Order: sequence, then C-alpha cells, then structure tokens
Amino acid sequence: MLLNAGGVAGLALTRSHREPERQIGTFLAKHAHDAETIIGSSAMLFALDFDKRLIDDPMLGATTGRSAEVLIIVDSLYGDLYRMYRMARPERWKQVGEIMERYVPVFDSGFGHTIYFRREFAARKNMPVIRIEGPRF
Repeated sequence: MLLNAGGVAGLALTRSHREPERQIGTFLAKHAHDAETIIGSSAMLFALDFDKRLIDDPMLGATTGRSAEVLIIVDSLYGDLYRMYRMARPERWKQVGEIMERYVPVFDSGFGHTIYFRREFAARKNMPVIRIEGPRF
C-alpha cells in the first residue's frame, strides 16, 4: 500500500512539471480566474491544482446541459475521441461541433493543448482569438 501511494505521489510530482500543463495553469490563473466552470480532461487536475471548477465531460455539456466559460482540449485525449465520433458516431460529432461553435481558441500550447473561451467570455476579457494551425480532430 505504501509503495502504491509513493508511486502516485511520484507521478503527481512528475506530471506537475510538464511544460504544456504548466502553461495552461498559468494562462488560466491569469485570464480565467473568474470562470465558474472549466470543461477539460481530468488529466488536467495537476495543472489546475485540483481546481473544483474542472469537469471532465468530453461531450462538452451536450448530454448534461452544463456549459462552461472555458474548454481545455487535449488533442491526445478528447481529440482522439472526437475523431472516433466523426467516423463512428456522427450524431455525437455533430453535438460536439455545435457546442464548439460557441467557443473561440485563445491559447495553444503548441503541444496539442488548446484553450477555448466561450465567445462572450472572451469578448468581455478582450481576449484575442488565435489561429490554430493544422487539422483539428
């Protein structure tokens, strides 16, 4: 049991220093401290210092009715799922696409981590919309 706890603690320490996640934590602390809800993979828990606003919902609220001011898309996690939706679950892909239309990209780590703000939230903060290079999902 002690060995297992040490392994989890070691993983947490290692993960907390990964550059893209550090960048996301810094960006959100500066620009989204007032966001009520953040939707993103639970893999972002360490980067967000276990922020209670983080909800892991790859359907982005389409099935729960919840919405968020901020979305964090980690391409290797949600992106892989969205590519599967596009090919095998077109109805889910359509739902995700409709929700994504309400958001604009405001930060790209360059490592497959992208932050989107809901359009109104970005406008209220005068956040510039960034251009995402290459294919997404």
